[in-house]
Amino acid sequence: MMDQDMLESFSCKFCEQTFVKRKSLEDHIRTHKEASYSKNDDNNCTEKASLSNQDQMFVLVDSEQNQVEVQGHRFKCDICEKSFTREWNRKRHMVQHFDDKSFQCEICETRFKTKFSMTSHMLVHSKEKPFKCETCEKHFKTLFLLKSHLLIHAHIKSYKCKVCEKRFVNEKRLIRHSLIHTDEKPFRCDYCEKTFCFKSELKIHIMSHTGEKPHRCDVCEKRFYNLTGLNRHKLIHTGEKLFACDICDKRFQRKENLNIHMVIHSNKMPYKCDICEKQFKRKQEVKRHMKSNHI
Repeated sequence: MMDQDMLESFSCKFCEQTFVKRKSLEDHIRTHKEASYSKNDDNNCTEKASLSNQDQMFVLVDSEQNQVEVQGHRFKCDICEKSFTREWNRKRHMVQHFDDKSFQCEICETRFKTKFSMTSHMLVHSKEKPFKCETCEKHFKTLFLLKSHLLIHAHIKSYKCKVCEKRFVNEKRLIRHSLIHTDEKPFRCDYCEKTFCFKSELKIHIMSHTGEKPHRCDVCEKRFYNLTGLNRHKLIHTGEKLFACDICDKRFQRKENLNIHMVIHSNKMPYKCDICEKQFKRKQEVKRHMKSNHI
């Protein structure tokens, strides 16, 4: 029969107790998170430790006595013995061995494994938007949202339509555009039988029949069917003009107004008199022309 000492190959780095099975070692290490150990306890732990979360556990591991280092200055996991070149990578890996989520949101009580995850989540409950676009100074709650927004300014259009080769900044816009070529509108309104490409569009349309306007302006309490309409309306109160002309730097609250303005700087004359076919840059100019010459 094999010697018992040879079988007990899994050793606890906190108290040096050994185990035959790795699973037994994992269960044992969890006890270090729940209780304090002294020099004279039954497990022969060499130092007292009270561990309430992963951070406190890592403090023990970081001490000179418990830090695990192998050849080549690599750091080894206390449970599965996987090695890492950096201590921080080992710490992050060790969290995977524990099912508990020690960090709790004080508002909605959602729990997280790491403090960073909880801190990122807290922005959902806050009005704080710490990430700012340096181009238009618009603020965002997360770095991901800021990066998505920056694509608008960078004009990076990586997604190309296979039919007309028009390009888009993301896949969602490409899919939405592709329906133009198929004429597919699978979502039908039960009130008027009008059809839509997307379920979200149908949902907003149905509100025109029910009169529901769930989005309210905090300033004047005017209500809107969707967030797009609300956000556009809010610019009236803030005076923000996010869209700037690249030529004369004149700014506008709405992109469509900027597009109309850009015609001034071009040779295009998109508006034509239906009677004499004289062309104009602006719709207002056509109206003035009609009133002066044909009415």
